[in-house]
Amino acid sequence: MEEFSNLTKSQQSNIKSNWIAIIGCIQEHNKLPNYHFNKYGITHLVRQIDSYYTFPLSIKLKETLNRIGYKKNYLKQSDRPSINRLLKTHRINDTIQIEHFNGGVKKLIEKLIEEIRNSTSSLEENINKCMMIHKNHTTCCYKLVKEEMDLNADTKASDYLTRIYLSY
Repeated sequence: MEEFSNLTKSQQSNIKSNWIAIIGCIQEHNKLPNYHFNKYGITHLVRQIDSYYTFPLSIKLKETLNRIGYKKNYLKQSDRPSINRLLKTHRINDTIQIEHFNGGVKKLIEKLIEEIRNSTSSLEENINKCMMIHKNHTTCCYKLVKEEMDLNADTKASDYLTRIYLSY
């Protein structure tokens, strides 16, 4: 597996563990075709993986933060509480969240299931497949929840959104 240069060993281990859980879930469900496949658990694991990475700010969020003196272009999950407090301090009645585009996490999970469901590859090969699918199909940004309701999973990533490739 390629090195996660900007992540701690513990974070790398957590991400790998999540991929193993996702692969196991998909492959075990494939053995039980008559059972309902609740994909929420996989969604939660993918969102947890995303929490380790940085993503760009939407244009409106960047403009809002620049107006109040915050000059970063990228955020990660751990920045959310302080940014939300900053917005509140400046009497901006909104919060931030990460938004996945081009079909969102749901579409990503469909691609993962399609690729892993009948795979006969080794666990390491499947982890690498999952990581590449994730890297190639994850387009996100942080946005203002109320102000930017128009940005959602159905949004096609456009020129004003920076395509972020996860740094595996």
